[in-house]
Amino acid sequence: MGDASVELELGSVYTEEGATAKDNLDGDVTGSVLIKSGVDLSNVGIYEVSYLASDSNGNVAVPVLRTVEIKDTTRPVITVLGNASVLVEAGSQYVDAGATVNDAFVGDITTSLVVNNPVVTGTLGNYIVTYSAKDGSGNSAFPRTRTVSVQDTIGPVITLIGGSELVLEAGSTFADPGASALDEF
Repeated sequence: MGDASVELELGSVYTEEGATAKDNLDGDVTGSVLIKSGVDLSNVGIYEVSYLASDSNGNVAVPVLRTVEIKDTTRPVITVLGNASVLVEAGSQYVDAGATVNDAFVGDITTSLVVNNPVVTGTLGNYIVTYSAKDGSGNSAFPRTRTVSVQDTIGPVITLIGGSELVLEAGSTFADPGASALDEF
């Protein structure tokens, strides 16, 4: 009964389909079928289920095997923490909020997270931080990204040389002492 080979996803339910047995003298001996199974639905692997039967004279049939392969094909999921788009002031320090990785069967596998963070706060522009991960079965998560925009939004500071008020003698020539301007970026 059933296929000689079965593939199941890790954590799914295995339904034993059983086997039938017939003897040339006794006829239907399905009731004597012994099933020996080591299928472990919680671990990836290839397992065998063996079926043995005997007749009323103690003759044992050649065992029949069913192969059950437990696979993990489910991708882990990356969750980006914080905003998907971030504005950073030029010249400041950028600290990424990070991400977490969850596997449907193992749970938290954030230690497998790979982050590509090309942000350079000394150069204006838009940067894409990319997050990727694989689980222990080699399933790759769909990559996630964050856009980081490095901008200069703070204007320069102007400082007057000589102060904001000057006293001049009437009729004298005015020579402006000037000003300096400093921009943080």
